[in-house]
Amino acid sequence: MKQFESITELKRFLTVPYVEEIAVQSLRLTEIEPLMLNIRFSRCLFLGCSMSDDLLHHLLPGNFIFPLLDVPFNTYPSRLYDTDSLYAGFNRHKPKTYLKTPDKVIYDYYRES
Repeated sequence: MKQFESITELKRFLTVPYVEEIAVQSLRLTEIEPLMLNIRFSRCLFLGCSMSDDLLHHLLPGNFIFPLLDVPFNTYPSRLYDTDSLYAGFNRHKPKTYLKTPDKVIYDYYRES
């Protein structure tokens, strides 16, 4: 399955009338909506993309659409979290910096939900 994480890359790919089995992640599809409305999609995966209702209804049959969730972290990361990504922004000499790390933000959200 071909993956797209930039509008430019996706737009270059969308030159055919029929597209199947691609994955599109965290893109603002409204930027290329007129182009997408003229293409038939099948068995494609759209993760956390923003789109109009028209585009949503165009894509719904035969595709997998996971909504953009209103949470303080990326719900569809393209790779597993590692130590560097979970503790991004943490300075061991300034312990309070932990409060803004993705690890703490995700944990707090989980605890509050």
